Amino acid sequence: MDSGYDRNALKAVLFATRSRREITELGINAHRAVKFLHYTISAAEESENALEAAGDMLNHRMSKKWKLIAERINDIDAKISKLGDLLPESRKKDLVAEKESLREREKKNPETANS
Repeated sequence: MDSGYDRNALKAVLFATRSRREITELGINAHRAVKFLHYTISAAEESENALEAAGDMLNHRMSKKWKLIAERINDIDAKISKLGDLLPESRKKDLVAEKESLREREKKNPETANS
């Protein structure tokens, strides 16, 4: 019981599973039972909403990351095809190595892993 929420959740469970007399014997004001139940339910809903929002933010960030990787691969392909023989061999090898590294990262994308 580290937080007020934990204590209130426990009280809500007690109120839901015990009689008014048993609650009073435990030293808890039974008239506050409804307040504790409402508080616990609203706190649980807020937690669920926060988790959903965090999931949405994470999905958005990951989608943006995968998009940037795909764009960088396309940029490398465009540079190699545009410059062709004008591109020094060492620079071409660096670009190909970077592209392969990006392809490996792209394989970890769950949206394209199944395709």
